[in-house]
Amino acid sequence: MVEDIRLEISKMQARIEFLKKDRTVVNSIFSQGGTPYNHGPYFRKLETKNLKAKIKRREVKLKKLLDMANKHDYRKELEEYVTNKLNNSGSVDMVGISRSVDHLPILADHHIINIGISILETKYPEIGPGYAGGGFVQAVVDNNLMEAMGRADHICANNIKFFCTLLYNFSPYHLKSYSHEMQG
Repeated sequence: MVEDIRLEISKMQARIEFLKKDRTVVNSIFSQGGTPYNHGPYFRKLETKNLKAKIKRREVKLKKLLDMANKHDYRKELEEYVTNKLNNSGSVDMVGISRSVDHLPILADHHIINIGISILETKYPEIGPGYAGGGFVQAVVDNNLMEAMGRADHICANNIKFFCTLLYNFSPYHLKSYSHEMQG
C-alpha cells in the first residue's frame, strides 16, 4: 500500500514536469470563423493544480500509514517490555492465583499485559493509538488510587502495585524504535 502510494505520487510529479514543458495548442471548436484562442495554457494550469492537490492528499495518507506502522512497532516493543517486567516482578503469585497449567493464569497474565500496555499508551500518547484507555487506566495515569481501586476488576486490583511500578519506571526511551527526533 505504501509503495503504491509512492508510485502514484511519482507518476503525478512526472506528469507535472511534462506539463511544464508542454506547448500543445488547444483550440475551441466553437471559434467558427473568428480567431482561435489557445486554451492549452489554461488546461495545463488547471491539470497541474489538480495534480498538486492529489499529491498533497496522497502524502497525508502516506504519513498516516507510516505512523500506523510505527505505532504497531511500538505496540510490539511495549508488549515485550511489559511481559519482561511482569515475569521479573519477583512475585510468585502476581494475580492472586497460582500459576499452574490451568488456563486462568495465562488469561490473567494476558489481561495484565494488555492493561499495562494501555496504561503506558495513555500516559505517552505519542507511542499509543491516540486515544485514552478505560476508566481504570485513566485513574492509574491520573494517580487517583481511590478511583483506580473502585474501577478495578479483581485481577487489576491484585496487581495495582505492578501497574504503578511499571508506570513510574517507564520512559518512551526504553523502546528501541522511539527517538526524540520523531517528535515534532
